[in-house]
Amino acid sequence: MAASFPLPVTQDLSTLRAKLQGLLQFLREALSISSAHTVDFYTESVWKQLVDLPPETVLGVLRRSAAEAEARSPEARLLVEAEMGSGIANFPQIFCETSQKLVSVEAFALAVRYYSVQNLGICTPFEQLLTALRGNQKQRTGENVKPDEFMNLKKSHEVQVMSELISSIADYCGIKQVREFVRIFSDLLLFCSDRHVGKIYSKSSSFLDYARKSLKKLGLDESKLPEKVIMDYYEKYKPRMNELEAFNMLKVVLAPCIETLILLDRLCYLKEQENIAWSALVKLFDPVKSPRCYAIIALKKQQ
Repeated sequence: MAASFPLPVTQDLSTLRAKLQGLLQFLREALSISSAHTVDFYTESVWKQLVDLPPETVLGVLRRSAAEAEARSPEARLLVEAEMGSGIANFPQIFCETSQKLVSVEAFALAVRYYSVQNLGICTPFEQLLTALRGNQKQRTGENVKPDEFMNLKKSHEVQVMSELISSIADYCGIKQVREFVRIFSDLLLFCSDRHVGKIYSKSSSFLDYARKSLKKLGLDESKLPEKVIMDYYEKYKPRMNELEAFNMLKVVLAPCIETLILLDRLCYLKEQENIAWSALVKLFDPVKSPRCYAIIALKKQQ
């Protein structure tokens, strides 16, 4: 590498593997909830099969948990890992051992928060990484790559942050052929953003309107489904809206754990490779601005 400035210290492979195993144990039990399809929810009575609690209880606990998390400071939101035990955390019973049903939504919410990327402490702070990458700024030779040259004001903050990171890594490693790559990366992100069409439901005035627009988008003949059939379906399942909302909320709060699993697994893979000099998971920006906020970064050993 062109630079000798030390990069941030990251967690070792054995520590990451222990956290991965704990997360896997929790997700194996929760898999039936996360993988249940909405169609199955209605046709196969999924709630009764998987949850041994009334939907009102689930909604109340999850809403309260979310509100409490928002009210706490970022430092207070983190669970102290030492108190939870090392490796696999010892939570109160979440699922029934015999029926495998969810029996404690409080313990479920606690486990979900514990196994978040932020709480597991597996992220390297972005500013800390940039400081290390720029540590030998005065020793650089040649013209620095300026990320702003690759974008106009219409381009997203994601492109700006990623371009800055790529440029800093290139400077750190003494790579000069990065300008074209950053431009292509920027254009690709914009292309993906432009292809996003949004959700039909938010643009619909009623369930009937939603059904019609959905059928049209799927290329189906909406005239073959009479209005009465659509509305009869709606009225039949309307009393179960609380149940559906609670079930969807369980799936939504599980999503970050699944994301953590994917990121942690990929990071462990990089740590296992002998030709990788340094690797880390970095949170680039606030997930409120964009959920695409994590990057897995690895630098190869120089031959």
